[in-house]
Formats: sequence, C-alpha cells, structure tokens
Amino acid sequence: MQSIRKLVEESAEKFGNKTFLYFKNQKISFMEVNRISNLVASAFQDKGIRKGDRVALMLTNRPEFIYLWFGLNKIGASVVPIDTELAAYEVEYILKHSEAKMVATEERTLARIQDAPKIAPGIDKVVLLDGVGENKKWVSFTSFIAGQQDSFESVDIDNSTEAAILYTRKTGALKGCIVDQFYYLNMGELYLRENMIEVGDRIMIPLPLSHMGAQGIPITGALFIGASILLLDRFQPDTWWKTIREKGVTNFHYLGFIPAMLMRCPETPYDYGPEKAYGIGTGCPKDIQAAFEKRFNIELLEGYGATELGSMCFMMGRKRHKDRKIGTGTFGTPVPDCEAKIVDDNDQEVPRRAVGELVVRSSDPLNRKKGMMKEYYKDPEATKQAWRNEWFHTGDLCFVDEDNYFYFVDRKKI
Repeated sequence: MQSIRKLVEESAEKFGNKTFLYFKNQKISFMEVNRISNLVASAFQDKGIRKGDRVALMLTNRPEFIYLWFGLNKIGASVVPIDTELAAYEVEYILKHSEAKMVATEERTLARIQDAPKIAPGIDKVVLLDGVGENKKWVSFTSFIAGQQDSFESVDIDNSTEAAILYTRKTGALKGCIVDQFYYLNMGELYLRENMIEVGDRIMIPLPLSHMGAQGIPITGALFIGASILLLDRFQPDTWWKTIREKGVTNFHYLGFIPAMLMRCPETPYDYGPEKAYGIGTGCPKDIQAAFEKRFNIELLEGYGATELGSMCFMMGRKRHKDRKIGTGTFGTPVPDCEAKIVDDNDQEVPRRAVGELVVRSSDPLNRKKGMMKEYYKDPEATKQAWRNEWFHTGDLCFVDEDNYFYFVDRKKI
C-alpha cells in the first residue's frame, strides 16, 4: 500500500456505506470517514499546513481524532498525539520539542493547552472540538471545516512520508519517535494476518488513541479488510460484557489491568457468551488467565510491542492460538517479520532461561529497521545507543525457554 491516503480512499470505494466506526450513538461509514478527513485536509491547507508540518492532537477517544489523523496524513503532514493524562509541564515539552504548528484539543484538556501559542511560538491556532465559543486563540472544529470542499490540493506522498511523532517514556524521559506511513500500514497488515481478522469482525477499543497500540494496529487493519471498530471513550468495567454481547464484538484490545479488574466484578448474565470472542493485548496476570477465559468464554491472545517497534514483534494471535501456554506469563514467540534474542550487558546472547535484555530487529536482512521508528527526534545519541550492533535494545529484562517462548521479568535499571 502506497500511503494512508490511498488506504482510506480505497476502503471508502470498496466498503462504501458499511459502518467503519461505532461511537456512542454514532454509526460512521467508510465513505463518511474518507469524506470528513478530506474536509480536514482542505481546512489545514487553508491554514497553511504543508507537507512535513506537524499538528498536535490532545484528545480523548472520539471520531475526530481519526478524521484529523487521516486528514493530516493525506496532505503529508504529521500528527503528534499527546496523552490527555500528561501533566502541563510534559505537554509544554512535547509542544516545544515537536515544533508543532497547530493543536487540536477539547474542553477537558484546554486548561493545559490554551496557552500553546505562548508556550511554543510556532503555534498560531488551537482547534477546539467542544466547549465554549471562539476567540483569537482558538476556533471550533465545526467552524474549522465549515465551507470546505470534499477535495484538496494533491501532495506527493508515499509510505516513507513522516506520519507522526509518538512520544514514549519507556526509558524514563519522554522521547519522540519519528514514524512514517509504512509504520502504520505494516502494522495493520501484520495485525490482520496474525489475528485472522475478517470483514465481519467488530473490534472494540477501550484504550487511548494517543497510544500506538490503539491508534494504529486495529484501525489500519480494519481499513484493509473492511472490519468495524467499536470505539469506547474509556474502559467501563460495569458495562463491558453487556456491550460485547449486545454489540456483537468479536475482538477487543486490553492491557493487563483490564482482565484483572473484570475478574473482580460481580457475576452478571452477560459474563458467558455463546460465541467465543478474543482479547488482543499484553500483561494479563498469569494466575487469572485460565479462570478468566473459562468464566467469559474468551481467549486472550498475548503479545509484546513498543512504540519504537511498530507492530507487535510477538503476537500469539488467532493464527497460532492453539500454541499458547496459558497461565505461564509468556508473551509468545516472535512473528515471522521479527528476530529476537536475550543478551547480556556486552550484547552476548545468554543461555535459555537466563535473564538478560530483550533485543529485536526486522527479519529483513536488507532493512533491519523495517516497520519500526526511524529515529528519536533530535536525539541521535539515544538512537545510536538503542540500535547498537544492529539490534534494537528494548530495556526490558526477559528470558526465553526451550520452546523459544519469551517472558517478561522487569525493566532494566538505568
């Protein structure tokens, strides 16, 4: 696939009025997502945003996040997602460091971002998705796209065009990972393949779209195959199973705290569904996995990934679900696209079951960074250190067993 623009346009042409996105009471088709993202692209061009420029998105889960992401990538501009739970000083750092030229936010996060033009002099406008009126500092999203045509000036882009700067704090300090459009396209295709996603699937996302795992993996995958996304504004344990059963959810995404919380909830008539569903995620406590799957008729498909790595390098998806080692805490074996090993402080591979640092790379001998971040923005030394000896050093202490299944132990002390 050539670009995000091509993917969105071809999915609209192929799947048309089929519902792509369910959000609260809204049903939004593939065609409508393409149309509104075109309006967004045109509006940003009118504001002077060009190929290579960046726009920060500090938003909770909502359809506009997707419209803004697609619209900006269609004109070769880049998105800078900001976690809505970050402190004001962290938001300030990202705005300055990324050199964003505009910001989109909402009323609940406005207090931390309304002075963006003062914080980062390159920012001249804030797009506000809800809340109070307008002034010289911000414009409402409705006004922003009002009067725009369903077309925009075509821009020369391909899958190597920058798509985003994704900030991560895995090593303590915030670092900005520059990723291209191939990063998203590749993770979508891998997601489909490993999880055997089909056109009739409905995928529920409770995790923040500001994080790579929720933003890129299921959404681009759904666009490729014509599956539907059920987007939640937040994780709601009290209504979780009711939503899954009544909405026909076939797959949901999770982090370890979600199964743990759901196991503590009182039993309800919705707990056990007649149709098996699949959870795709990481970190389920090993002592509850078997009981969780039995109680809710769910298979939890564990994996491992990181912002720097793009798609999950380890994924025990539906394609390999019979090979899972339930209740052991393993995140599985590497996918065919990835190579992995455990090394000591001198980058020497350690014996089986010995704890060391997990290092990974693409299995493509011509491009060991294929599908991964390009670099840490403005930090060549950190990039060099992470990629020493042609392996990406994750900073995670792990071990591998005799069957080549990997296990997380702890973070490496810096």
